[in-house]
Amino acid sequence: FAGLVQSLPNSVVAASIYGSVMSTKGFSWKPFLHFCDFVTLGTRESLMSFKRRGIISPTSMMEVLPPLLGEEGMDIQNPNLADLPRLAEALYPYFLVFSDRLPSALKRAEALSTQKLLILGFRNKNMSFPHCYFLGERLGRKKLEFLAEKSKAILIAFDELSVLELIRIQNIAAQTGTHLIVNPRQVELCPGLCIHKKSGWIIEPEIENLRQLLTENTRLTLPPFKKNLFLPNPVDSTMNELNRLYIKALGQK
Repeated sequence: FAGLVQSLPNSVVAASIYGSVMSTKGFSWKPFLHFCDFVTLGTRESLMSFKRRGIISPTSMMEVLPPLLGEEGMDIQNPNLADLPRLAEALYPYFLVFSDRLPSALKRAEALSTQKLLILGFRNKNMSFPHCYFLGERLGRKKLEFLAEKSKAILIAFDELSVLELIRIQNIAAQTGTHLIVNPRQVELCPGLCIHKKSGWIIEPEIENLRQLLTENTRLTLPPFKKNLFLPNPVDSTMNELNRLYIKALGQK
């Protein structure tokens, strides 16, 4: 069917994939995805995995397009997350890490062995980092905002994130007044994401720089600062990105 649609004039075959769909029983995804003009994945880690496994045709476009979350969005019924206030209180002070996996730079960070990390993803195999807590599931907007507000800071300087992911995090940080720790490339991708030493810190993605920041400002405190800027709407940004991909795919026909 996908091959038939692809052969029609002014048509585009696209797929948006979230979670572990490749394990779906009774359906072979690879032949279908091979015909797609573009495929969007929920996370950078998923995109890299698909590339390594050669699941997508070399001629297909691939982009990270995180799922849209409403008030509760994709919150899951996980008994381990039933009492987030108690979890946040027990872990405080902690960094909130928006990553499916612990960034490799942080795995090797002996200098951060006393820092607590709350990671919105799954535990890496054979990893011995005693101060990490992995939520293991995708959370909705309300829970993310709660965890962000209670955190020491949102730490994303060591992650590779798409523009849409950065916009989502920027909105959560602004809504909760949470400091961000980002890298220069992320600020280039998403202008206004962070203002150095006002709404957070911009550091090069090297452990030594984070260690120096924590030495100079142990509690990561900043003077009160209220940003007066327009925050992009995640829904509008997602639709604009989808529209761009469709236009580009049609242009290559």
